[in-house]
Amino acid sequence: MDQNINYKNHIIRIQPHHDRCSEYAFTIIDPEGNEIKHVYTGGDTQETALSRAQEMIDMELHLQKEV
Repeated sequence: MDQNINYKNHIIRIQPHHDRCSEYAFTIIDPEGNEIKHVYTGGDTQETALSRAQEMIDMELHLQKEV
């Protein structure tokens, strides 16, 4: 079952997806509704996938500030 989490005006969609050592994939959707990242090997737990997605959003926001 997919799970949507709001984080810093982005949506993180976590879904079960077995691939290699990973059990979850995630998709990041920006505030305008555009899919900006899909990671098939998000993590072995939902918590790991969420943490990785949050790190990617934080990095993206940090890079936008530098421009």
